[in-house]
Amino acid sequence: MIKEAVASSLVEVEAKLKAGANRIELCENMHESGTTPSYGMVKIASDMCQMYDAELAVMIRP
Repeated sequence: MIKEAVASSLVEVEAKLKAGANRIELCENMHESGTTPSYGMVKIASDMCQMYDAELAVMIRP
């Protein structure tokens, strides 16, 4: 079963992975309906997801 969670920070990514999410949708600036996160944030979140064998989806928005 897929357990997807939305995260807008690396702290949230870690917390949601620890809580059992197996797919993370990553974005920034949720107060602006979400924007594309920086490359650095995507890279670190990707590494974190690999440690938990979870998928990462990245919101692409200007």
